[in-house]
Amino acid sequence: MSSFVEDAKRLFGTSNLYQILQLNSKPVDKYNSKQIKRAYLEQSLKYHPDRAAEEEKERRTEQFQILSRAYAVLIDDEKRKVYDETGIILKAFAKSRSALWLHIGLGVIDEDEVSDEWDWEVYWRRLFRKVTLEELQLFCKQYRESGEEKKDLKASYLKNKGDMSKIMDEVLGVTYEDEDRLRNMINEMIESGELKSMPKFVSESKSKRNRRRKAAEREAKEAQEALREIETKEGTSGLFALIQARQQKREGASFDAFCDSLAEKYGKGKAKRKKLIRS
Repeated sequence: MSSFVEDAKRLFGTSNLYQILQLNSKPVDKYNSKQIKRAYLEQSLKYHPDRAAEEEKERRTEQFQILSRAYAVLIDDEKRKVYDETGIILKAFAKSRSALWLHIGLGVIDEDEVSDEWDWEVYWRRLFRKVTLEELQLFCKQYRESGEEKKDLKASYLKNKGDMSKIMDEVLGVTYEDEDRLRNMINEMIESGELKSMPKFVSESKSKRNRRRKAAEREAKEAQEALREIETKEGTSGLFALIQARQQKREGASFDAFCDSLAEKYGKGKAKRKKLIRS
């Protein structure tokens, strides 16, 4: 079985933990735990297997596991210090509370469960259920209710010169049904002088908006069909009923399906157990 470094290079083109999480804009020692956590959550949303075509699901699952391993190292002060100074990636778990504070604090695992014979199947199943469902949903809620979404919306508007299609693709966690809300936010910033009016925004044709709406409706339909296939193949009727009840939005559908079913569907593989890996 290949090592973490080999898998990371194959899947992300690098074994650098910061680059895997897309933390590239400043010196690594300038990133705090909040920024690392946000980067991990954003990349998790990007790479989760439920947003992939069937033939890409296995690869996406591997990528998600690499992301989680990178995060587990960088979010822990001791492991991060060792990695920054030596390039050594300590094994995922150690018998110390400081090394396991995140997982223990969330109730994902008990410290006395951890050993050199750690069962990764148990880890992935518990991590996905606790962290993705609660942490990611809380993250998205706080992101939308805080000034972070407005800040990102403003940056995307400027970067894309008011192109709403590109803005909708870039702003984290939005769906077609959020478009009017985002438009209102942009208009308010234009009226206050915070942003300048741009032709691509104010003069967007009705036909372009309709194409965007139809594409979103088509993707939502495809997501529903994919979940029906899951129910048929895997017999997850109870899980599917829960997901289907929430599935009203394109991104929302993918996100809720991910949070509720990733452990059930993808937490079955075991990773190689090593005490340390040199990158």
